[in-house]
Amino acid sequence: MGITRDAWPVLGPILFLALVSVQFTALIGGWWWAASIPLAILSLFSLWFFRDPQRLIPDGEEVITAPGDGKVLEIVPIKHDEFIGGEAKRVSIFLSVFNVHVNRVPASGLVREVKRFPGKFLIAYDPRATEENNRLRIDIDSKRGRLRCVQVTGAIARRIVCHLQAGQRIERGDRYGMIRFGSRMDLIIPANAAVKIKQGEVVHGGETVIATW
Repeated sequence: MGITRDAWPVLGPILFLALVSVQFTALIGGWWWAASIPLAILSLFSLWFFRDPQRLIPDGEEVITAPGDGKVLEIVPIKHDEFIGGEAKRVSIFLSVFNVHVNRVPASGLVREVKRFPGKFLIAYDPRATEENNRLRIDIDSKRGRLRCVQVTGAIARRIVCHLQAGQRIERGDRYGMIRFGSRMDLIIPANAAVKIKQGEVVHGGETVIATW
């Protein structure tokens, strides 16, 4: 299991401080080594949080996969979405600090737009977070249809990382970013897409089939 490249701006300083602390307390001797324990624990947690496991990406153009790991909060109808061009559905996934936070592309296609929306930092499972929190939206035009993927910050998560740009070709299952320390992913799909998961179900990014065209 690897570590995501997006970890190092946070993980690098933590590991450096932990190493310096261990070496310094070892030189002093006595019980001073205990002072390095909190940094060692933080380092181990950070390594685990930023894990990036391999995933088995399903075959088939008709497949739409989960953009992230977590529990399905809700599946709600949308009367009209301007990018979808009509009725749609929103599948919301809550990522706790215990989930893998690497985000993956749900369907192959062309990135039409990447847009950031400044906002609040409500708890990610609060229904208002979808519209009010700081978030980043990606519009994807696939061979079968259009869909939107939204990275939403939470009360702890404050940093959205996204490597995609408008005009970029992407493949389902590609890693494209993350949200650091707890978050929410909203996937907006056409109303006629067949949803394959239920509210409360645990899904895995790039691997779990959310819906089919």
